[in-house]
Amino acid sequence: DLGVDLHADLLAQSGDAFGVIEDCAPSCPMDLDGDGIVAVTDVLLLLGEFGCASDCPSDINGDDAVTVEDFLLLLGQFGSTCD
Repeated sequence: DLGVDLHADLLAQSGDAFGVIEDCAPSCPMDLDGDGIVAVTDVLLLLGEFGCASDCPSDINGDDAVTVEDFLLLLGQFGSTCD
């Protein structure tokens, strides 16, 4: 016993008895690289997946594809910092 109650830690994070974190949506979906700002690197990551039609990690709008709409959403937030 390491003195760590993992179940209690999961409950504290999620409030779910099964340890499922209820709010998994990113706070800033346009920040694809997770550096806290929507910048050139995010555009390049999205460009690298342009045309992806299913299970696309860089899909911003949730339609499971990387399309022009995702680029427009990202460019609309370009230069923004994430909370």
